[in-house]
Amino acid sequence: MKKTQRRKRRKNEEIIMGKIQINILSHHKVREPFFNFVYYYLVKIKDENKNLIKIVFHTSYDSPFYTNMSKLLNDNGIESSIMNFGPNYMVKVKNCIESDYEYSCSMDDDILINNYLWDYMIENIDILKDEKNIFLAPLISNGIPGTDYFINDFMNEEEKLTMNNLFKNTNIPSMWGANYSMLNNHTINAREWYPDNFYDEVSRINHFYKGIHPIRISLESHMKMAEIVMKNFDKIDQKSNYELMFVKRPYFCNSFYFIKTQTWKNIIHDKSLICDGFDEVPLNMYKDRNNQDMVFVKNGFCIHMAYNTIGQGQGIVQNYYMSELKKIKIFDGE
Repeated sequence: MKKTQRRKRRKNEEIIMGKIQINILSHHKVREPFFNFVYYYLVKIKDENKNLIKIVFHTSYDSPFYTNMSKLLNDNGIESSIMNFGPNYMVKVKNCIESDYEYSCSMDDDILINNYLWDYMIENIDILKDEKNIFLAPLISNGIPGTDYFINDFMNEEEKLTMNNLFKNTNIPSMWGANYSMLNNHTINAREWYPDNFYDEVSRINHFYKGIHPIRISLESHMKMAEIVMKNFDKIDQKSNYELMFVKRPYFCNSFYFIKTQTWKNIIHDKSLICDGFDEVPLNMYKDRNNQDMVFVKNGFCIHMAYNTIGQGQGIVQNYYMSELKKIKIFDGE
């Protein structure tokens, strides 16, 4: 369906903007095969929701793979296009915010959710009309703060204990110019892992980089999370009892979220919020300045493969996920 077909006119000839532009920020060629699984679920969303979205690939290189994927999405009723901006992340973001769609979605190229969760978030996107809500996001497997909610909703008691013990036994080093030494009072110097206590301590850190959590720096935690997720992949694949959760946490690592396009534009255009070459800190500073809630989907399970903060371990975890996903019968022949 063409963009011009999607836009309809009111009786007074006022043009109605599109609903949601989903921006896939692709950077790593090695992750291209992962999008085959993303595509599998995208084309299964409801037809009425396909009519509300446009997908734009923002690549760092000429990519015949994503060019073909864009064509396949168009052939399956999802408007799609591709743009190559080179490796500069903020150049991509600045193009995203020029969208004339009411809402935007920022999505890294190592994110996977099922079609039921896509439908639920599309159908509940208007929760962002309320100015108290900054964004809408799923529970990201290793997300900050999503991972602790993911563990609570997704895992059995033994698996929860395994993950929480890994978090408790992780030494938090100081990094990125921030002093995180006090956080070890809630990990290696604590008897148990209590995420509320950990995040309370994070909120008191006098630095804008508050996106820290044991899972972000631990290859062991990444691998155990991946093993548990793939062992229970039916929970990723199936529809769950979704609910909206309104959350206060000091920081959000923004690999996947929906936001009002105007809000995203306000954030990027406010030079007082910019401190590096990304939009993550500005998003969080804007949230704090306006005392806004994060909105997550309870039981909304989302795979994020790995952070680059685990070094070469990122490739190990990515290879594990892609290898295991290929073994799942639902993807046979896709």
